[in-house]
Amino acid sequence: MTDDAQPHGSTEGTSPTLTALRQDLLTRLADAPALNSPSASRALLRLLARDPQTAPADAPDIGAPPGVQLHQLVQSCSTRTDRADALADALDYVTGSPDTAIPLRALSDVLAARQWLGAGELDGLQRLVERAAVPDVQAVAQASLQPLAATLPLHCTDAWPTVLHLLRRNVLPSGLPPFLAFMEHLAAAGAGSADNTRQLRAWTDHKASEWQVLSELHDCRAAADARPALRPAAPRVMFVFLPDGLLSDYYTLRTWHRDSGAEGSPTLRDDDKQIGQRDIARTVYQRLQQLVRQAGESVRNLSVEFFLPLPLLNQPVWEWCRSANDPAGISRFDVVVRSLERLQTPTLHSKWRDRWATLQTPAAATDAGDPAEPGGPRPAPEEAAGDQVVVLSAPPTSTEGRSELMDAIRSGAPAILWHRLDCRSSAFRASVRRLIDTGPLKDLPQRVSALHADAAAAPVGEDTGTLHDITLLWDDPDHPLPAMPALVPPGEARAS
Repeated sequence: MTDDAQPHGSTEGTSPTLTALRQDLLTRLADAPALNSPSASRALLRLLARDPQTAPADAPDIGAPPGVQLHQLVQSCSTRTDRADALADALDYVTGSPDTAIPLRALSDVLAARQWLGAGELDGLQRLVERAAVPDVQAVAQASLQPLAATLPLHCTDAWPTVLHLLRRNVLPSGLPPFLAFMEHLAAAGAGSADNTRQLRAWTDHKASEWQVLSELHDCRAAADARPALRPAAPRVMFVFLPDGLLSDYYTLRTWHRDSGAEGSPTLRDDDKQIGQRDIARTVYQRLQQLVRQAGESVRNLSVEFFLPLPLLNQPVWEWCRSANDPAGISRFDVVVRSLERLQTPTLHSKWRDRWATLQTPAAATDAGDPAEPGGPRPAPEEAAGDQVVVLSAPPTSTEGRSELMDAIRSGAPAILWHRLDCRSSAFRASVRRLIDTGPLKDLPQRVSALHADAAAAPVGEDTGTLHDITLLWDDPDHPLPAMPALVPPGEARAS
């Protein structure tokens, strides 16, 4: 139900009411240590005051205890969608956890849904959707949102909250509203009775006819009914850092990921986030933990790729993927750096693909030459470790290392190794030699990952600095970033 109270005698509609969502939120806020202080209240108010349009309608009593101020903020911000979203974002930032604001985001979706559908219409739709609920709502959502598939937020754990959330999404390129596409795939999953499926599709037919997207709906229905069986695939996460046009130390973080389970399954995109360089490590770790939690704690062989501009190429990406409380947790990840400059320069792609094909041959492991000796003459980058792997003689933060790196990228080298601090040390050179000689070069990311995992699991006090700071740039041309189709605002959806 979407009203504050259920109709008398109704047994349908088991989703929380607005009142229940507010109470759940207040309980979570009371249990959050990060919010139980006057400084936390001031931080929330500062964040909310940035935009006068979404600032609380009634300012809380600054002299009241933090718990009372939180209660007042919730009451003031939970009656309008934009204010609820702003408070949820502020709570995420102050607590460092997206779990706290889950009820508020669900409440915001309910408020937004009322702008599109009447209360009675929502009630009837809720009964149909909840009868057709499926265990794997994420899989249904991913199938329905192609080619703009995106992960669902944490509060979308069932079909009805997902419908409410998708009511707010931009229409798909076909012109079909995402929530209608989701319901078609929900009906195709066949989780409910045949009668309920017919009623659900009758509802979508009526609404699509009213909004003049009936042919698009029927195309979606045919695709949902004919979805093919898919093979398992390894999970993959892509963190893309786009430089800000004005601020040198700010970046837009775009996160793409493909969950495990199906080869050919859609690649999902999370919301973009503008972050300062000092907040990168925390943001990456939080998003990675959220994705791992959604995929299940048993996930292994997860590939984590950082598409970085030149100023960030020497950052400690491995450290971003782990916490001090779980240093060995990175053993499940294969972490590599990707070059954003190369990806954005099509004239380099022909050489890149040629050298990638050479790297993938079984003989590539024995063809690599010796890395440059410290103090000796500096070889050309492509000669540093044969024609397959380039080993830099200086980190990319130095003029020498940056020049070598760009020469290697322009020459098409897909694999580049370096040490973040000292590329000339004998320990680093010996480690590189072992990495190259141990097996096929196509498996180099796994060997680098194992090396980092060993370093993380080493006893306290053991010198593992050389291992911690080895970085691999691994540009796979067959794994590019997904294309970005143009979005269409709801108000510009096709009306005829």
